[in-house]
Amino acid sequence: MATVLACRFLTGPGAEQREQALCEQGKPWDKLYQTLLQADDREERRWRRRHGSTSYDWTGRGGTAVWRARRRVDLEYFEDWLVERTRNDPAVGVMEEPASPGWLLRIPPAWLAHAPTPTASGPYTAWAAQGRLLAFPYRNRQAFWPLLHSEDAPGHHPVPGFEPIAAAAAGLRPGQILGFIEAVLIDWNHTFTKEPHLRIALDVPADQACRFGFITTEDQHRLMAAARTATLQIMDDFITQAADDGASALYLHKLREARGNARAFHRLTRSYPTHKRPKFLVPRASWTWPGRSVAAELVAGAPPELLQWLATAAHRRSSLILEQAMQVAWQRAFDQYGFRM
Repeated sequence: MATVLACRFLTGPGAEQREQALCEQGKPWDKLYQTLLQADDREERRWRRRHGSTSYDWTGRGGTAVWRARRRVDLEYFEDWLVERTRNDPAVGVMEEPASPGWLLRIPPAWLAHAPTPTASGPYTAWAAQGRLLAFPYRNRQAFWPLLHSEDAPGHHPVPGFEPIAAAAAGLRPGQILGFIEAVLIDWNHTFTKEPHLRIALDVPADQACRFGFITTEDQHRLMAAARTATLQIMDDFITQAADDGASALYLHKLREARGNARAFHRLTRSYPTHKRPKFLVPRASWTWPGRSVAAELVAGAPPELLQWLATAAHRRSSLILEQAMQVAWQRAFDQYGFRM
């Protein structure tokens, strides 16, 4: 009703006088208000309510807006943690739910960040340009990470061997670098006392895992066969659901013909009514990464090719988990108004 009143009386000719009446809350405003409430024409009232309100339900969008605001606060905390910590500070932090997925970040204790004043950037900018470390916006200046304290002279120097990880961040916008650093520090093998709402794991495609020597060719074929079996089961479930929903015989025949061809089957699912369509996701043959963070792999001496690939995959995976976390916030914003027994 407030939206309808605002759209009708606070826009167009006479808006200033009506706004004044609203501010004074006197008889003129009461008269306008009662006239709208007591309108006899039901269809006119219905039209006014629709015309005066947006076509979107902002409840879910409000939930995601709150999530994004909290996520920004989490990132501010994270960048402060990076820049202000010393070698004696804890090397573990948790990005807590609900604004973050609840993953644990584990940084090598000696790794530090430094945010010099613009006039005292020294060699840091050159090191970032050479791909030896990363630069990200911090307050009104730039911060550089990761660095080590120089033992033989004042100041810092880049972490040796960090170049492959920095190369994985090439092409990212400055505002994305902090999220990339977060992904590099995620402990993918942490055991949670309370299981998080989202699955926090890094899945390596079976062919990549075999190429890096983590699994055998037989393991790869076994994973591919399991993924194939799961895909066929999902297709069968979709066909059963379509039949239960009363799909035409022709459509069911096309689905059965396409069974086994993931691309053709997916094209057919897109013609299914959107509000009834079950999710159709093809499982990938993958192997769950048993290691900890990308940073820990660098400290352990992992080869450069693996480090660059892991950093890219960790950032991609963490970005997807964050999107899923925001979607959960969207759903919860609607669920709070759901029917309760």
